[in-house]
Amino acid sequence: MGAHVVIVGRDPQRTKEAAEAIREAAGGKVDAVVADLSFQAQLRRLAGELLATLLFINVLINNAGGYWNTRHTTADGIEHTLALNHLAPFLLTNLLLQRLHMSGSARVITVSSNAQAMGRINFNYLQGRHSYSGATAYNQSKLANPLFTIRLASAPDLTDVSGRFFARRKPRRSSNASYDQATTTQLWNISAEMTGLTKTDWSP
Repeated sequence: MGAHVVIVGRDPQRTKEAAEAIREAAGGKVDAVVADLSFQAQLRRLAGELLATLLFINVLINNAGGYWNTRHTTADGIEHTLALNHLAPFLLTNLLLQRLHMSGSARVITVSSNAQAMGRINFNYLQGRHSYSGATAYNQSKLANPLFTIRLASAPDLTDVSGRFFARRKPRRSSNASYDQATTTQLWNISAEMTGLTKTDWSP
């Protein structure tokens, strides 16, 4: 579609190879940036690099995710599943929000999964400190995705569509839990606190 694409990966060689594969398959300009999205310092560095090099950001796709059977934490002291699957897209989107607004009809897609239907946001369990379950942590993080956002990229008929959940390219109703406004507000506030997000991060 003639877009300038920027991809992000943890491994420099694999990220470079992925960019080259996209370039060969579709042409156009494809840049590779290296960052581990589970580390907030690297997320902030990434956002700074993108803001310094991209005058416009028309589409942001939050796609990174992971699943771990055993509990471990990031350098920020946050359970890894929560850090990567939810807090990473939450923080990155907010850090880029002003540039997205400036770009006109920008879109944000956060990739979830059908696991969101089995998820429940348990604020006492958010980091799984006492009785960790990989499945519970993953399902909870995937429910956090539609609670945080969902917007689809590129279809002209979806210009005015926001906050929708899609499966197999069609709008679907996500789980009932994903429409809980009180949970959404509490999750947003806790996420902002855990990422050190302040209004100055995203406002002019």
